[in-house]
Amino acid sequence: LPQKVCFLGGESTGKSTLSRLLAHEYNEPLVEEYGRTLWENNKGILTAEDLISICKTQTADEAKAQRSAEKYIFCDTSPLTTLCYSEAMFSERPRIIEAFAEQPYHHVFLCEPDFPLVQDGTRKDEGFRKWQHHWYLEELRKRTLRFTLLKGPLENRLRLVRSCLASAGADNSSML
Repeated sequence: LPQKVCFLGGESTGKSTLSRLLAHEYNEPLVEEYGRTLWENNKGILTAEDLISICKTQTADEAKAQRSAEKYIFCDTSPLTTLCYSEAMFSERPRIIEAFAEQPYHHVFLCEPDFPLVQDGTRKDEGFRKWQHHWYLEELRKRTLRFTLLKGPLENRLRLVRSCLASAGADNSSML
């Protein structure tokens, strides 16, 4: 089965750019962030029920991508992100979203918010982005999930991801 590569992090930390570039470079499927698509379609309004739909669609998209992949699928996000937004927007951690957030990934990369936030009209602010980063750090550690922190310029991040994928391929022991 192809390995699932997941990018997590606050808003404007490079997840979409990294996942898109790597999917292209490796000629493998990209699973985009369905939550953003739904948010845009709903003109910035999401309900708690929408978050469950996001988890279902995101995981279905990942399963579909795995069927067409050779070695990897590159995921712009995971249901853990939906859990983060559920907590931020509704102060809730529904069991169903918690369950979706348990699904495993072979490689998890957390993008550091160490360059300026790019406001595209959909993002909150620097304070929220930093809150998200700390939330991910706490969740990943609480869940004892292995992850790699990506820092610095895009090329440094790409180099580290490539290196992690290559070394995991050599020893095949990166499974969570």
